[in-house]
Amino acid sequence: EPAQLLIDGNKAIKAMGLKKMYMALTIAKLKNHQIHIAAAGMPYPLIYRYSTGSIEEIILKGMPLGGLADFPYKDKKLCLDQGDTVFFMSDGLEEMFNPQNEMLGKEQVKRFFKETAEKSPEQIIEYLNKAGKTWANGRDQEDDITFVVIKMK
Repeated sequence: EPAQLLIDGNKAIKAMGLKKMYMALTIAKLKNHQIHIAAAGMPYPLIYRYSTGSIEEIILKGMPLGGLADFPYKDKKLCLDQGDTVFFMSDGLEEMFNPQNEMLGKEQVKRFFKETAEKSPEQIIEYLNKAGKTWANGRDQEDDITFVVIKMK
């Protein structure tokens, strides 16, 4: 199960004895229109609900792996319907800065996702990359940006 994988992974990283070694990770298991998710230090996944046109934030509070030895990771199970879109990301887009030293932030990312969520995964990723570059307006990217988009059929 996703939470148990994080618990075991956390113990393994702590057992290595590496000081200040942390790893952020989200694990998702998708089966029969149900998603089972657990997270360790990652931005919250987003779900676009096609039937309502709303964005749902999947709040999964979890320390990065290697932090606290016995952190009690939790998971969530959610049902997905046809047309729903699930969006996973690293923190690079949310923490992108523009030349005025303003951070893009979670709410702006949610707005960008909602604007494009009915499109294909490839189009969503392209739109979000372009929106981030427009926001940065020439400022160098300081962190990685990783996206995973799942569209339910």
